[in-house]
Amino acid sequence: MEFMEFPKVSVIIPARNEEKFIEECIRSLMNTSYPEEKIEILVVDGMSEDGTRSVVEKMMEKNKCVKLIENLKKRKSPGLNIGIKHAAGDVILIADAHSTYPKDYILKNVQNLLNSDAHCVGGMINVKPRSDTVKAKAIAYVLSHPFGTGGAKYRLKIEKPEYVDTVPFGCYRKEVFDKLEGFNENLHRNMDIEFNLRMIRNGYKIKLFPDIVIDYYARDNYRDLWNNNFANGYWVMMSNLYSKRPFSLRHTVPMAFLIFLVFGAMLSIFSIFFTFYLSIVGLYIAIGCYLSVKAAFRLKFAKAFFHTLFSFWVLHSSYGAGSVCGAIKLLSEKLKRR
Repeated sequence: MEFMEFPKVSVIIPARNEEKFIEECIRSLMNTSYPEEKIEILVVDGMSEDGTRSVVEKMMEKNKCVKLIENLKKRKSPGLNIGIKHAAGDVILIADAHSTYPKDYILKNVQNLLNSDAHCVGGMINVKPRSDTVKAKAIAYVLSHPFGTGGAKYRLKIEKPEYVDTVPFGCYRKEVFDKLEGFNENLHRNMDIEFNLRMIRNGYKIKLFPDIVIDYYARDNYRDLWNNNFANGYWVMMSNLYSKRPFSLRHTVPMAFLIFLVFGAMLSIFSIFFTFYLSIVGLYIAIGCYLSVKAAFRLKFAKAFFHTLFSFWVLHSSYGAGSVCGAIKLLSEKLKRR
């Protein structure tokens, strides 16, 4: 297929305070096998307070395909919709400022989109440490393991393309946004998950391709890991206030486990429940320890065992705690509306 047959692609990067990452992200997208005249890179800046805007402006001086758009609402969901509104392409590709992309990334996405019956396609995520510390490497390991992140197939190894319920940083036919009215701006997080599930409920298909791999740089400390996943868990529940069935059942597992730990500890005073409770907790610890030993050997640092084990707990407990808080807030808001 000749390049002239390929559609114009609008790459949308919602960003806020991404001075450390935005240049490398844009450069990786510009270093592409797709024809430059058929690409525009729209950085939708949420009123950054660091040097993000100046970095982008300097890149705009030498690259006509890079454009900077203001997002006065600051948040990601309005930023995505602003980017889509300004997009000139027939294909919309969502990009993340914390990621870098291979040379054939845009080309493969467009080919997969045009040669399949899907309205959205995407690839796998290769989670990489943000810094060269044992802690950062352990966190990256946890965020790329099924025990840490659940059943999201884009984090697992698959052999052939599969239909899925969501993909990271999807490549969409623009017509989908016209018909489904874009991302839900009430959502602070998980707006892509909600939109993709809305697509499926309206008869559209989403397909994951293992031949596309994105490098994603994970948080490298426990505080950021906790804050990020607490917010994700919170908005998984709160999104019910603004949308019907905005997530999959697997997103509720950390909350269910945390509730089990708390109430199970209370019920374990009864001997009939104590053995069952202890066996579940013991199984969780055993799996965590086993995987942490594997991580220690893989990373070649003994202390990686403790960082990995603690990272699993931080990831699960923060997401679960966020979901519990979100569920309480959701119930409160629904009662107020009655």
